[in-house]
Amino acid sequence: MKLTEFKKLIREEIQKELAEARIPDNIKSFATRKSSLPLVMKVAKWAEKAGKRIAGGTAIGKNYNTLILDLTYQGGEIRINLETKEIEVNGEEVADYTEFKNAL
Repeated sequence: MKLTEFKKLIREEIQKELAEARIPDNIKSFATRKSSLPLVMKVAKWAEKAGKRIAGGTAIGKNYNTLILDLTYQGGEIRINLETKEIEVNGEEVADYTEFKNAL
C-alpha cells in the first residue's frame, strides 16, 4: 500500500468517526424502531457542533410520537415530533443548525 493511499484511508476513517454523533443506546434503538434515526442523528450532530451532547431522553404522547432529548440532566431542552418532523429547542421551532444554536 502506498503512503498516499494509506493517508487517504486514514482521512476517510476520521471523517466517518466525526460523522457519527453520540446518542444513548436507548434513544438510538427507539429512533430506529420509529424510523426516525436520521432526524435524531441530525439533531445530535447539531448539539455536538454547538458543544453539547445528548445526555438522555424519553418519549411521550399518544403512540410515543414526541421524543424529548436532554442536554443536561433531565433538562428536556429538545422536543422532536416524530410524525411531523418538527424540532423545538427551548420552546422555539428550529429548522437548521443556525436556528438551533440561537435557540440554545
